[in-house]
Amino acid sequence: MKKGNNMEPRELAITFTENPQQEIDLVRKEFNLSDLTDKMNNVVLNTGQLTEEEAMQLAELLRTLQEMFSLDLPELKEDIEKNLRLSSRDINLSRILRERGIIRLYRLVKETTEDGIPLFMTVLNPLEERPFQRQEEFITWVALDAHMPRSTLFMRFAVYDKLRAIGFELDDAFRTVITKPYAMREVLNMVGEWDREKNLIAVEPEIATKIGQKVLTREEFEELQELANLYTEDPTDVNLGKLTTAFEPALEEFIREMSAHPNTREMMDYVRHDVLGKAEISYSWHGDSIIVSITRKALDETGTEFIIGVEDIPFSPDYPFALPEEVVSDLLTRLPIKNRREVLDRIEREKKEKKEKGVDKLQF
Repeated sequence: MKKGNNMEPRELAITFTENPQQEIDLVRKEFNLSDLTDKMNNVVLNTGQLTEEEAMQLAELLRTLQEMFSLDLPELKEDIEKNLRLSSRDINLSRILRERGIIRLYRLVKETTEDGIPLFMTVLNPLEERPFQRQEEFITWVALDAHMPRSTLFMRFAVYDKLRAIGFELDDAFRTVITKPYAMREVLNMVGEWDREKNLIAVEPEIATKIGQKVLTREEFEELQELANLYTEDPTDVNLGKLTTAFEPALEEFIREMSAHPNTREMMDYVRHDVLGKAEISYSWHGDSIIVSITRKALDETGTEFIIGVEDIPFSPDYPFALPEEVVSDLLTRLPIKNRREVLDRIEREKKEKKEKGVDKLQF
């Protein structure tokens, strides 16, 4: 790895080719790098001889490794902790390669040729020796070939859809997502409401102003605050649309700042507690019970944060009461609960019923 005085690390980047078939070959290579390394290892250890095809595969593997490990770092003596964070991208090589394969796949699904044909339809299906006809067919084949759940692909596609909807270019979205893929997904979902096409359609006025105050210029913030006040006083769809449109540049800049945060947990805590105003929740054991501690905070007239109160709930398997909504939400976020989807659907139905009755028009 090269090192030099006062050198900034080169940004991760992705180069797309003009040939969709070549793109899918790159997707397969990046998803299946571990299979290739196992194969090369067996050949070298057992026979010591490489066929021409195996030699070419090994050369491709080495080029990939050279590309991923060729980041220029400052001298270690400057800031050891900073350098460890930067070099962690090398440590997470497999994750980087997988994300690079995902965004190549995303481009093949979302973009078209000059004639308006989706790029994936120009890729040959190796199982049937004909071009793919349907998006579902194409994604299913890639997921099976990469040994990856389709749900992972669709979740990441949704993140890229939302980032592009608020102004990100494709390679820029890749550099943003690679830092904290699941955290970025959660932040996007928490700070706004999105339609089926992944367009931002609603935002709470309080959330919009908190984020705007952090990332916008004074003039931009004053304009956003005026629209937030207008919607608060007159909550019509027209005023909501104006607020949402004005909020998109602020959200774009906010996502950039959050993706650059060095600590994912601290970043998520900031979004949950400082931006969304959610209660801080922690868990500890006491005897046979889990103590759920809920710390609720508020701001005084000067904007200073203070603690309203702390509630400790001794939660055991035979706990007789319904848990507070914020605890249920926190558990659903943290734990792989089996019927999570059923619980989320029920919560959404209850929110919809309240919305139709005119109670809390925008709830998250």
